Amino acid sequence: MAEFGRFIQATDEAPLLRDIQTDTIAGFLRQQRAATSMATARLFRKMLSSFFRYAADNRVLGASPVPSSRSLKLTEDDGPGRRAFTLDELKTIYNKAPSDFWRWMILAGFYLGQRMGDLICITWGAVDFDQGVIRLRARKTGRPLTIPLRAELRAFLAERMTKACALKPADPVWPGECQRYEEQGAGSFSNEFYDDVLLPANSDGPLQRLEQNLHRLSR
Repeated sequence: MAEFGRFIQATDEAPLLRDIQTDTIAGFLRQQRAATSMATARLFRKMLSSFFRYAADNRVLGASPVPSSRSLKLTEDDGPGRRAFTLDELKTIYNKAPSDFWRWMILAGFYLGQRMGDLICITWGAVDFDQGVIRLRARKTGRPLTIPLRAELRAFLAERMTKACALKPADPVWPGECQRYEEQGAGSFSNEFYDDVLLPANSDGPLQRLEQNLHRLSR
């Protein structure tokens, strides 16, 4: 991206990817927002996020340095207070989700109401099809929980079972994502949620409502 290259005064030799800091990217995006528009700044952030996430996924970097839309105040202009998403809005977000994993996060977040780490790293042993419940221990509080397994979740997990490579009780339902969460934490997932789920659904504005009022997908 030429604009970002000029901002960081890039040459053929410097800066190295590992030397590009979060504050530098934030400064560039704030400059773009002031000089152009919020929409343009969001677009630049999405392109940078895709690039640095690719570098992190291929172990060129430990983690993406791109800050979240929320920290940059790119998620919404000043507007009305929070409200819960309507069912129609949730259906739109679910239908725009780019993968089974993110469809699970939206569906399970709505019906189970647990935090991001609990949903990402849930194991097959937590799912009791016979009793119709999900049993897990909340990562943040250590509290054991027994939650009814809604028909929608049962059907989703049953289909997922047919695609799983292993079904031991300790095996994560989403092994690759669980490993990434354990290694990198919630940051990259939060960024993907903004970029790959909410923005395509045109729902980035009410993101805090989704996290705090419905899904509780907090870090």
